[in-house]
Amino acid sequence: FQVGRMVRLLRVARLQAVLDSLTGEHSEILKLVLTFMKCICGVIFWTHTVACLWLSIGRQSERHWVYRCGFVNYGPWMQYCVAWYCVLAQLTGAYADPLGDA
Repeated sequence: FQVGRMVRLLRVARLQAVLDSLTGEHSEILKLVLTFMKCICGVIFWTHTVACLWLSIGRQSERHWVYRCGFVNYGPWMQYCVAWYCVLAQLTGAYADPLGDA
């Protein structure tokens, strides 16, 4: 039992050393990196959600974009990629033509 306690104590000590090193002089850089990663994950989450909604709307009837643009014969992955591309283009202000016509 004593050996197990010593091993756990060493793990806690190692964890404390890592946390101390992170809160040192590099803590501002770490905060910036974590904030950046949170923003990237948020953008990916919301563009994915809107692309899924856009794709479900596009599949509802023959009047919507999946049928009108000829993507009905493509697989669901390709249809999702086109929807995600359009959402991302709208987010950045770029022109998004799923057919590639300029």
